[in-house]
Amino acid sequence: MRFFWLFLLVLSLLWGVGCRQKSHPRVIVLGIDGADPVLLRRFMAEGKLPNFSELERRGGFAPLGTTNPPQSPVAWASFTTGLDPGGHGIFDFIHRDPDTMSPIPSLTSLDSSGRPQLMRRGRPFWGYLSDRGIPVRMIKIAANYPATDLPGEVLPEMGTPDMLGSYGTFTYYTEGQESPPDDLSGGRFVKVAERDNVIRASVVGPQKETLPLRVYRSEHSAVLEVEKERVLLNEGEWSDWISLPFPSGRGMIRFYLKACRPHLKLYMSPVNIEPCRPAVPLSNPAGLARHLCRCCGPYYTQGMPEDTKALVHGVLDDQEFLDQSGLVTTERWRLFEQGLSEYQEGLFFFYLSAPDIVSHLFWNVDDVEHPGHERGVRKAGKRAIEKAYEEADKFVGRALRECDSRTTLIVMSDHGFAPFYRSFSLNTWLQQRGYFDPLDRAKSQAYGVGFNSLYLNLEGREKEGLVKAEQVDELLETLREELLAQKDPKTGQPVFKAVYRSTEIYHGAEKGKAPDLVLGYHRGYRGSWKSALGQTEEKVLSDNLEVWSGDHLMDASVVPGVLLSNRPLAKEGADLLDLAPTILQVFGVEPPAEWSGRALLP
Repeated sequence: MRFFWLFLLVLSLLWGVGCRQKSHPRVIVLGIDGADPVLLRRFMAEGKLPNFSELERRGGFAPLGTTNPPQSPVAWASFTTGLDPGGHGIFDFIHRDPDTMSPIPSLTSLDSSGRPQLMRRGRPFWGYLSDRGIPVRMIKIAANYPATDLPGEVLPEMGTPDMLGSYGTFTYYTEGQESPPDDLSGGRFVKVAERDNVIRASVVGPQKETLPLRVYRSEHSAVLEVEKERVLLNEGEWSDWISLPFPSGRGMIRFYLKACRPHLKLYMSPVNIEPCRPAVPLSNPAGLARHLCRCCGPYYTQGMPEDTKALVHGVLDDQEFLDQSGLVTTERWRLFEQGLSEYQEGLFFFYLSAPDIVSHLFWNVDDVEHPGHERGVRKAGKRAIEKAYEEADKFVGRALRECDSRTTLIVMSDHGFAPFYRSFSLNTWLQQRGYFDPLDRAKSQAYGVGFNSLYLNLEGREKEGLVKAEQVDELLETLREELLAQKDPKTGQPVFKAVYRSTEIYHGAEKGKAPDLVLGYHRGYRGSWKSALGQTEEKVLSDNLEVWSGDHLMDASVVPGVLLSNRPLAKEGADLLDLAPTILQVFGVEPPAEWSGRALLP
């Protein structure tokens, strides 16, 4: 018997050695959308971000060069693939259909059967880890929906639609005299009336399917009935997620009761795909979304879930929006904790969106030079940006506690931030110079679609192309010179820091789909909303008086991101394209030859 126990002891020791030999390094990547090096350094110096400061002390902190243009879908696609836009094919938030010269989404499209397909090209860098049996889990990674065919475990974020197929459509039920804004997008206003002590309306789901909604109200509270669900809300209260059984599949919603009387004001979130019982695949493998829902409870599945449209259109006020953003962050905390509790080795990525979203919407609160600065009016937004960074600091602290001697922690952002003072209408500018005809686009030589993109109406590419191949170089050079010479009559400052020929900055199989010129705006300037959709407007340059008051759709040199690690960094010239080879380096995996990035860790 003694020999039997000795045999078991030796076997267990050998098994342990074998396990250690097969173990992999640990890399945690925390992606913080929109984290800016100037703001981060300032808040760190003020002692408000102790965990960021500790991370810098252990390793380093450097600005991180971003993509050209510095747009989130472009940057996250480059992070994912290790390629510039010419390789992955995402050039802007908005692309154009060359047949119609009209805007189309850049990240996803529908195939012949009506299913969404990912338009980003290039292999995710973590596929080279999965090939070698190294565990990978990417939670809320942007520009990766649908994730069905991706390697590793992937739960996508930006690009994931709601149940209507949109990027988020709220509903506002109101009895009052409020009318929807003329430029309403991302939402629905529904006029309701009380009859026989009940307000009857509908919840609209996929394929215009509807479920009945009934509201029974008192002076300061209301009971909401949807299908078999019954919820009591007080004024100023958010509901939990409510599961809805549409014929096409289960969705879920949240309500917020703004007011009961004298007029009902009821906000309903976009109808999200329910992660516990998704109507369409949300993750790869499909069970990942369900597993996280069982462990953490329901969570927002649409990309960019903070309801910016509801704030911009005045449906939610500042505090209500910040409360809704807080619900998103609370859910992210649960997902982050669950992910770390299950993490043993390999690569673990997690994404935070709040610093980006809050910087977009509250920049003019503290910036006294902003033309939209409202002294004392937006009190709830005071220090909102600073608080978003402080919340991100808590995530960094939790990640630091997870680090042992074999763990590399990387905290990065896709781009930085800047004020958005003045908007530039590219198509109006082109129209005034005779390059663009909004009434007959076929007569145009050039047009703008997207925030940083200018296209020629090129013969053989656009359906009714006008510009011949031999005219391209001269026309593009003329346009570039005229754009660079454009000054703002209000300030006397140039609008553009640089204008790039796409053939000079992009490489790879997709570069033929790129815009002909990429516009790099000076700090404070950005393309107008209407021009991004291919439209003209009254003025070329206008003050930005909107709630959306901060931005990053400028020249890439103006808005670098951030890079921090618990290991020393090669700080000089660090670039977003360096991150994929850096992560592969930790695992001893050689990067593909077509990547231009370099490993940053010693």
